[in-house]
Amino acid sequence: MKNTHSLPLTNASRILITRTDALGDVILTTPVYRAIKQTAPNCHIAVLCREYTEPILRDNPNIDEIITINQEDSAELEATIQHLKQGAYDISIALFPSPFCATAIKAATIPVRIGSARRFHSWKFTHRIHQSRKRNEKSEAQYNLDLLQPLGILSSDTTLEVSVTETERNMAKKTLEKLGVINNNEPTNAIVALHPGSAGSAIDWPLDNFIHLAEDLLKQGIIPIFTGNQTEQKLIDIALANRSSALKSLAGQTTLKELIALLALTDVVVANSTGPLHLAAAIGVNTIGLFPRTASMSPTRWAPPVENTTILQPQNHDTNSESLNIPVNDVSSEILATLSSKGKI
Repeated sequence: MKNTHSLPLTNASRILITRTDALGDVILTTPVYRAIKQTAPNCHIAVLCREYTEPILRDNPNIDEIITINQEDSAELEATIQHLKQGAYDISIALFPSPFCATAIKAATIPVRIGSARRFHSWKFTHRIHQSRKRNEKSEAQYNLDLLQPLGILSSDTTLEVSVTETERNMAKKTLEKLGVINNNEPTNAIVALHPGSAGSAIDWPLDNFIHLAEDLLKQGIIPIFTGNQTEQKLIDIALANRSSALKSLAGQTTLKELIALLALTDVVVANSTGPLHLAAAIGVNTIGLFPRTASMSPTRWAPPVENTTILQPQNHDTNSESLNIPVNDVSSEILATLSSKGKI
């Protein structure tokens, strides 16, 4: 760190935080906003993020302003710089220190610019924190919190925060009623959400495994529901063709906010190392995360840092292997154990 003395953080501070990568990454920033507000409750917190991740931050009580971009390119850079200049921020924290974010906050002449060291563009930060995230020694949420050290904030509270309104819950119930899995406002059986895709951000457990898992759950009297984006919808629909009509799918049929509300009504969510896994964990749903042994995708760093998450990995301990050879029976057994502990079966 360039400066070992705590910087002034007051209720008058205007703070910009940048995280312009993927859904799960943004969810793992939510402890940062809470930690800052606990120190300076009336300060102003603005977040720069991708437009598609904005819904998960929209109702966060610790965020005062959200600035969105579609992609990090030269066309968006100038507009972002002008927006940041108008915001008159006095502190910026680059949780995702991309060249785009580093350039924008420096060009906007934000006086205090906190970011990680060891990158080519780190010279654009006034306060540089030495982190080696590739070592995967702690949760990504904790790495984010560590960037608050120049502000005198030392926090280890990695509790995730994503909001679901009562209106959103009621709309989700209506969706599940139409699907035939809720009757008189109550689920007919335990509900397990299966999210096979990852939009290319992770190594995926084979879709056929998810199908076999869903069929196994049906035999146990459990309701499996597939979720996913529009691209994944096509693959899931093809895989479900000529299968039991009891296999339900909402893939490609929900907005991000609708997906959050739907997951909140399930008992267990099974997913690869991807955003929906973090979403479900953040709203308190029991989750089962399927992770490879690959070092760059270590669950130590990338799993939701909450107690309601169980991680399953291949028996093979080769950290160079990109296989996700986890037996269907292992996942099924973990689901049954989780539901049993909740009194759902």
